Amino acid sequence: GLDTDTQYTYTVQMRDAATTPNVGTASAPANATTYGGAYAAELAAVLALGDLTAAPAMWVSDTLSSPAATISPGDIGKIIYFDALDYNGSATRVFAYVGVPAGASSGNPVPCVIMIHGGGGTASVGQVTKWTDRGYAAISLAVEGKSSAMPGPARSGIYNDYRDTLENQWMYHAVADAVLANSLMGSLPQVDANKVGVMGWSWGGVICSTVMGIDTRLAFSIPVNGCGHLYDSRNHWGNGLYDDNVYKQVWDPMIRMHRATMPAMWYSYEADFHFPLDCQAETYHASPGERMVTVVPGIGHASYEMDDCYAFTESIFNEVSLWCLQESLTLNGNTADVVFKSTKTLTESKLVYTTDTGFAGDGMTWVITPAALADNGDGTWTATAVLPAGTTGWFVNVMSGTLVVSSDYQENITLTPVPSDFLALEHPMTNDVSTGSFTVEFSGPTDVLVSNIYFIEETHAGALSVLSGFPFELGHPEPVPMLMTEVIEIQFDNTVAGLLQGDSASAKVIVAWDKLDGST
Repeated sequence: GLDTDTQYTYTVQMRDAATTPNVGTASAPANATTYGGAYAAELAAVLALGDLTAAPAMWVSDTLSSPAATISPGDIGKIIYFDALDYNGSATRVFAYVGVPAGASSGNPVPCVIMIHGGGGTASVGQVTKWTDRGYAAISLAVEGKSSAMPGPARSGIYNDYRDTLENQWMYHAVADAVLANSLMGSLPQVDANKVGVMGWSWGGVICSTVMGIDTRLAFSIPVNGCGHLYDSRNHWGNGLYDDNVYKQVWDPMIRMHRATMPAMWYSYEADFHFPLDCQAETYHASPGERMVTVVPGIGHASYEMDDCYAFTESIFNEVSLWCLQESLTLNGNTADVVFKSTKTLTESKLVYTTDTGFAGDGMTWVITPAALADNGDGTWTATAVLPAGTTGWFVNVMSGTLVVSSDYQENITLTPVPSDFLALEHPMTNDVSTGSFTVEFSGPTDVLVSNIYFIEETHAGALSVLSGFPFELGHPEPVPMLMTEVIEIQFDNTVAGLLQGDSASAKVIVAWDKLDGST
């Protein structure tokens, strides 16, 4: 029953001696969804939300006696309710504002944007008109149940309903609402079903990041601020999620981001308190789709410029690819070169950097300085910037008039071994094994995941082993409990090496950590 999107993962234990097991885990490839473990049923149920492709019924009101609703060209900001999933055994309806521009028809269908509000918000007619004024159809959803007499679950803090059954959890219903909205709008003859995308800000951006890995019909996605990988964020999100296995195993958008092949625009600003740039970067690097990153200094949480978003969507439908793409990023010493491919003339380039540590929204000071910009004459442009000493985090912005495109966010992380040169173990010949230790010290803007420790250039292969467990995280201790240092225990086994009195063995130990782009 396996298909190209499914992979089972098995843990294999191999023994080369009765008392010496070597345990390894086979990992799923990057393009596979892994089902297994304690959350197999939940993972399958969440993915099945993408099968809600039948258009839900629309109603004039949230009463069972309500007449059916219709949507016609020229309806701008019309109120509708549509059927959604049952909650606690009762039928639910989602409140929404809908708009279809007057010129749309079955012979001239228009693109559509599904809009999802942030925490504590509701549907907005103003958000609808921002897109209908540009010739798009739009639907703005109320996903917290406050605008309907037939509501689904209310949001409970930061995934605080994880103890409820999956079908009663707020995120389950919020994702379903977005998928159903796609099915509804795509069923309208005036809407091009192949050009329906999703946009959300703050909590809506989290939903947007989640649904883009579930509903693969989506033509584009614009998460504003919201993202995945929040369990190790150095703020209230990490404080609530670092030990929440339901989030880590079921709801983190990272779990399904490999399925998000649609183009995406990841919008934010440098000092967002809720969704730090490192978490956003880890999320967008996990998607195989084309992306634009737009980090606008000082714009504020859940804010965006409509022109940026419109230029993004227009390039999807009217050009071969996105109007501006980062082609390469290199760092030689402290000189950064970022190459962008652009169909528009780039007019300016800036380096945005910090020398602080902590997380993006925690009072870190960000400095903006001019960067050199060169037209390469082949549709590409090179932005060059010199990073000041002590830079911990940075990105480069290029502009075309008022439009902003950013490079991928970068961090400068250092892990220092103590002692820094070598670890000497004196092995008593009366013993089979001996141990020693060294300390790894972290320096960087946020945190780091140490994913592997291994040996190279061993004079006696297999004699040295790491007793300490990994992977493990190092980072700043507040507000999420985390260590800045870790002690690594090393063991030497002379039953393997067979050293005699006066002999020696040596190796280099490699400590590897994960970068924001998933490499080590």
